[in-house]
Amino acid sequence: EKFPDDKELHSKMQQWAGVAQQSVQKAMQMVAMEEVQNDPQKLAEIRLVQEEISNMSPEERGEFMMKMQKRVETIQNLPQADQIAYIQKQDAEFKKSFMKFQMIMHNMAMPQQNQQEEAGAAADAEASASDPLLVSTSAKAPSQQQMM
Repeated sequence: EKFPDDKELHSKMQQWAGVAQQSVQKAMQMVAMEEVQNDPQKLAEIRLVQEEISNMSPEERGEFMMKMQKRVETIQNLPQADQIAYIQKQDAEFKKSFMKFQMIMHNMAMPQQNQQEEAGAAADAEASASDPLLVSTSAKAPSQQQMM
């Protein structure tokens, strides 16, 4: 490294790496969603899992999440490339449970994400009402990163 002590440079590089990783994950999700939409069997599986989740009580969902936590941690500890291969080697019941786990996690994350977006929008509106310069210097994450 030419600049081992430049903390700002390292911070910006980590930010850039995070944005790049998110972009790749988003692209992979889009490809996966397109594949699912073109596969009637996958759509039927998703609908079945959604129905099962809707029939679960909050206590049952909590118990299910606790039961799956160790297996999901095992998957998360694998390198990214090995995660998909690991899941594909599992039986159909595990794949269904894993899909259910992901959907419940997604459902749990959505209200938090909406609250954060609303709080950010309220802070922006408040800042713009008091001082137009504060909007550009707010702590809100940029929507798009530029490489220099």
